[in-house]
Amino acid sequence: MNKLSILGMVMCGLAQQAIAAPVNDTLAKAKQTVESYQNLRDSCAQASDKQRQDCLSRLSAASDDYRAAKQLVAANVSAPRLASNRRNKFTAAN
Repeated sequence: MNKLSILGMVMCGLAQQAIAAPVNDTLAKAKQTVESYQNLRDSCAQASDKQRQDCLSRLSAASDDYRAAKQLVAANVSAPRLASNRRNKFTAAN
């Protein structure tokens, strides 16, 4: 191989890493959003009266971000869907 070919391969590898890093950060944030929303939903289920109303209000405000994050995660993860994993967790516990 000549030096130009090697340089081209190195530049291509660097470009792929530069593109992958923001995607990985975005995916990590989306996973965190999904997890936070699910935790909030669990908290709302256990709350009562005024606390529950406040919690449900926060849950409602976060629902659009949750839906978008869940779609992003589902599109980029080859594992079973998050909702299925969540149901399995509850089914196994009961």
